[in-house]
Amino acid sequence: MTESRCPECGGHVVVTTGEYVCSLCGLVIDQLFQQPLELLDNNNPKSRGALGERLHIVDGLGSYIDYYNSRRLSNLRLGEISDKRRTQLQRLKNAQNIYTRYTNRQTEYRILRILNQISTLLNLPSYIRDNAAYLYKKIKNKYQAKIVNHVSLIAVCLILSVREQKNTAPLTLTEVCAAFQKLGHRINERLITRTALKLRINLGYTVKVRRSEDYLIRMISMISNSDLIKAKLSHQITESYWHKLHLKALELLNKIPHVERGGRNPYVFAASIIYAAERSLAYEENRRPLLTQKEVASILEVAEYSIRDHYSHITKYISLT
Repeated sequence: MTESRCPECGGHVVVTTGEYVCSLCGLVIDQLFQQPLELLDNNNPKSRGALGERLHIVDGLGSYIDYYNSRRLSNLRLGEISDKRRTQLQRLKNAQNIYTRYTNRQTEYRILRILNQISTLLNLPSYIRDNAAYLYKKIKNKYQAKIVNHVSLIAVCLILSVREQKNTAPLTLTEVCAAFQKLGHRINERLITRTALKLRINLGYTVKVRRSEDYLIRMISMISNSDLIKAKLSHQITESYWHKLHLKALELLNKIPHVERGGRNPYVFAASIIYAAERSLAYEENRRPLLTQKEVASILEVAEYSIRDHYSHITKYISLT
């Protein structure tokens, strides 16, 4: 694909999970098709991987017997095997599962199970979960003696993986902590911050700081899909309005230097920018604002006084009238 601009809004086109996607409006333009490096020959068993070679690093550790979650054991050519042989392999498979859970790798098994549960709870894509598992195993294998709390380490690895994807999965630190606490783990923001600081000092890993731009798409989607807004503005708003609101919010953010955003929560600042963008659109279109501070705060779960404070800070640098 030679197109580098979105046909709808003119934004830059990026490749995400095998698709060409606009970085501004999120429009999926086309799929990415890549020629395989090696063609598989179904008639040649050597061209296929052995059943015992597992590449997935989350729901299992190392080699295993047969495919994950398979109901019937098969041979290399995916044919049937005798009942006696199947019983023998099933017994070995069960013994292997017990060995994996209760030998020297039980910590790794337990932590990866926790990661799987958290990823399911937060509805994260599999590639974010797998990348977090990769980071955890890489750090664990290299710096085993320096790891004190493995649960907080996997939480930091998950945040690292999430923030590498930018606006694909803009989770907040509070949401990650809440997910761990829901499963009974004593994880809080302070512990994660302390673990991340140790990673930076001792291991050289740095947790990237989120920008307000990363939250805009998700927050506008939360507002547009809320029952409050649907009931209030069902006949006044079209899909194009939310696109305009996103572009206006990006425009306002570009006018505020990053230095002036220092010390402010990027999530709360993004909520205030959305409110400011709606007021700016209302002035340009000569109408009353459609969103109030109270509604934005309630939908996005932000304190109303925080939006008011950030909004007054924004108006120092941008004239909305």
